[in-house]
Amino acid sequence: MKKSFLSTVLIAIFLGSSSGASAHDFEVSMNSGNVFYVNVLDTLLRTAELTFAGEYNRPDRIKVQGVVSIPEKVSYKGVDYRIVKIGVKAFCSGDKIESVILPSSVKTISEFAFEGCTSLKSIVFPGSQLIISEGAFWNCTNIEDITFGSDWTEIDFDHFRWSTALKDVEIPAKVRKISHLRVIKSLENINIDGKNSAFSSVDGVLYSRNKSILYTCPVAHKSDVIVPEGTKSILRGAFLECGLVESVVLPSSIEEVSFVDFAALSSLKSLTFNSVYPIMTAKLDGEKVFALKLAPTARLYVPKASVKTYMELVSTVPGKYESFDGKDIIECNEADLLSSENISKIK
Repeated sequence: MKKSFLSTVLIAIFLGSSSGASAHDFEVSMNSGNVFYVNVLDTLLRTAELTFAGEYNRPDRIKVQGVVSIPEKVSYKGVDYRIVKIGVKAFCSGDKIESVILPSSVKTISEFAFEGCTSLKSIVFPGSQLIISEGAFWNCTNIEDITFGSDWTEIDFDHFRWSTALKDVEIPAKVRKISHLRVIKSLENINIDGKNSAFSSVDGVLYSRNKSILYTCPVAHKSDVIVPEGTKSILRGAFLECGLVESVVLPSSIEEVSFVDFAALSSLKSLTFNSVYPIMTAKLDGEKVFALKLAPTARLYVPKASVKTYMELVSTVPGKYESFDGKDIIECNEADLLSSENISKIK
């Protein structure tokens, strides 16, 4: 009975919030012709948020289009208010918005603020880090250019996972944490500011600053991946879903590779190991072995003097192969594994 009463109350609240009553305190018209609806958040601090007019699902409620430059301050009855927040569903379904420029005053983008802005191509964020709430850019499928602020320290690409047009990203110098890069299925290149002390990039592939670790290859990366000398390890899942990469070249400095690191490269034709002696890549029955799970089209190329050694040591025995960290345990048959017949000298 209590549950039923609570549900009734929640429905009433929802219906009340969706009524035709004004959802804003005042509106302002900009020189660009765009109209913004404003809610006052704090009269003493003189802060405000941008919101929508009336019902958020009314098709004529959005009166902004083209390049939308959010104002840092707006005036009403002689009082200036700082815009510190983009409210819930403020620009929802604004399908004529092509670009959004956010001022330094904005600290929060609320839930579903730009939901369904299907023409949105460009976002310019302020210099300082801000909060991006769940679904803020829901169904914004055409975002192709994002400018992050110079003082940002972390970026979560999960906020932009609906984009099918984002091909290149630029990571500022102060960023120390990058999350969910792999959800951007259109991403071809990751570019890192040369002054960044945590990350670096080579030909669009993400590495640690000193390039000792290869962190990730973008999902839609098209070029061959030539890993630089000095790289020692490849992070687990670095090549996940990279179905367009046809060639990977590893340096002699490589020390850590899992037997499944290249399994997801469905178009891989050429994998080159410059190491004179095979490195161990898996465990089989508790013993360390050299084995690789590759696409059937792939060949392994090794130094001319090492071909015989690689052929002798490659493991093709059916069984449960395990990565050294224990995170991957895969039952492999002979057809899943690199065979000695697919090992050749480096051209």
